[in-house]
Amino acid sequence: MWRISRISRVGLISSTQDIARSLPLPRDSLRVVIAEAQTRGRGRRGRVWHSPIGGLYMTIILPEVEAVRLVPIMAGVSAVEAVREACGVEASLKWPNDIMVGDRKLGGILTEVLWMRDRPEKILLGIGINVNNHIPRVLTSATNLSLELGGKVPLRELALSLLDRVGDNLIVLKDEPRELLRRWKGLSTTLNRRVEVYDGERILRGFAVDISREGGLLLEADDGLMHIVNGTIRYHCGGSK
Repeated sequence: MWRISRISRVGLISSTQDIARSLPLPRDSLRVVIAEAQTRGRGRRGRVWHSPIGGLYMTIILPEVEAVRLVPIMAGVSAVEAVREACGVEASLKWPNDIMVGDRKLGGILTEVLWMRDRPEKILLGIGINVNNHIPRVLTSATNLSLELGGKVPLRELALSLLDRVGDNLIVLKDEPRELLRRWKGLSTTLNRRVEVYDGERILRGFAVDISREGGLLLEADDGLMHIVNGTIRYHCGGSK
């Protein structure tokens, strides 16, 4: 398992990603930033991530990893395994980066790669999970662990479980990436159903058949099989094939 060199716990900040970006790169170890709350928490495509006190907001600084594109897959598997093990909540994964409970969003993953010439120098792995934080009524598609369990959840235990899973799964990512993909598929609700995917330019409709070795979605559309690297997905009311 990867060793954690340092955990920096901070109070109210802009974003753990911003703090982690300025920290030195650890060698053969992981450095972690955990915040009590964020004023500018963000998700993919610059979306705002609501980050009040009570949630788990973490960025893990990773050294160079060969399979960079599978880091979000590794993170998703780690987060869901940690939630299930530490809290007993049957969380699942929605491609590409959502942590779900049923049809409600529990958390998300943001991976940013800082390049040095043509090589990834530092990887910032951001993970946000709604734990005890207040969920505004307008966010009807969101949930948190305290709502699911009917009581307050210890943040520290969940954070430590998550870091343990990330450390273990980084080894799996290096040695057995196919095993990591297999586990992701077993935890996901995306595959084997009709979906709509917005890739930033167009809406694609089809049947989600698999994920590729690089973590992309394989979509069986009317004009053939498509490999989608990134996008926002919506489950089609038509259900399975």
